[in-house]
Amino acid sequence: MNGRTKAREVKRWNINALNEEEIKVKFMEAITENMKKLEIEKDETIDKIWNLIRKGNEEAAGKIIIGKEHKTKKNGWFDEECGSEIEKK
Repeated sequence: MNGRTKAREVKRWNINALNEEEIKVKFMEAITENMKKLEIEKDETIDKIWNLIRKGNEEAAGKIIIGKEHKTKKNGWFDEECGSEIEKK
């Protein structure tokens, strides 16, 4: 073992794009349109309603916000001390 930790890729929306006024306005308009299109039945569960809203927001974000950021997340529990103990073995 070479003492390096494996990294996982974490995908997050590039919310910094919302600092641009034009993108922010388009995003708000897209969310408003998606909310108007929602067809919610009286007997829908709160989970079902939330999933519909979340899906609409993600759809708007995918169209308006410039994709997702890709960050690398390292295992927080595996540090230098763990690496040196493994090397001792």
